[in-house]
Amino acid sequence: MKFDNTEKPSPTYAVFDEGVYEFLVLDAQEQISKTGNDMMKLKLEFKNANNEISTVFDYLVAPYPKKIAAFSQTTNLLDKYEAGELTPTDCMNKKGYALLEIQEYEYEKFNIETQEMEKLKGKNNKVKFYKPAPEKKEEVQARDELIDDDVPF
Repeated sequence: MKFDNTEKPSPTYAVFDEGVYEFLVLDAQEQISKTGNDMMKLKLEFKNANNEISTVFDYLVAPYPKKIAAFSQTTNLLDKYEAGELTPTDCMNKKGYALLEIQEYEYEKFNIETQEMEKLKGKNNKVKFYKPAPEKKEEVQARDELIDDDVPF
């Protein structure tokens, strides 16, 4: 059998334990929230010590400058925050730190064997807040400057 051997194995995707992790902004898009506010949709990639990946979507919404300020601080974009404008290009490929928490949810799935819908529980990661970049990696866990960002959009 012949095949294309240039394809690299896919990374393992996982739900991380709650904690502070470094992230990379993979994508950023300007959108309008359900309530009509300007919003930035961020696709963030987190990696843990086992090289597993968790991809999380998060949203910066214009009426919530506290969260935008925290994101700007951890990604070294405070100059853009102070200017009052943040673009997708500004955010792309930026690194920072955030607290991930576990969010549990329920969903239904059709079971082929029983021919019935069954209720299942799942969990994923959610960005709780952004943290300033530490001077040293060891200081990540020691920081206690928490910024709550539960934003209704």
